[in-house]
Amino acid sequence: MKRQTLTLHLQNWQRESFSRMEDPAGIHFFRLNEVHDTDETRHRLYRLVREGVLDEPGHDGPFESFSDFCEKLFYRYYWQHRHTQFIARCNEEWVGLSSVRIISPETAECGLTVVKKSFRGMGIATSLKLRAISHCRDQGVKIMCTHVNEANQPMLSINFKLGFRITDGEK
Repeated sequence: MKRQTLTLHLQNWQRESFSRMEDPAGIHFFRLNEVHDTDETRHRLYRLVREGVLDEPGHDGPFESFSDFCEKLFYRYYWQHRHTQFIARCNEEWVGLSSVRIISPETAECGLTVVKKSFRGMGIATSLKLRAISHCRDQGVKIMCTHVNEANQPMLSINFKLGFRITDGEK
């Protein structure tokens, strides 16, 4: 499957342009740095990431075991960047994630954005992405990029709504 590379220039991006978008009722937002690195934290994140990856349009193949996730992915992609891992929860259940890595003082790369199936269509992904974009802009980031499978029309739509534009594609 082909992946689209999208870019958002933050110099003129205004959070206020999205002020009419309200947070979904009953959903609370936080960053990964607000919780401790515990087995329960790793399990919650694993369940969320696993569901999102396995359900992504265009994805085919298995997902890592919990131990492989902890060993290969958790610290490198999530915990190391815990200040830019935005999570949504309903009660105590983690229901959404938008992952970002600031890779240079002026550049950030969006990773996985996922919402559990039973919570989709409520605006959670958009709220998470707005938080990630606002945080990056506040940190002085000028450009954000993301890579989205062309079959993932819901995520492409959210990114376009937030101002991302296609810059190229890759196989």
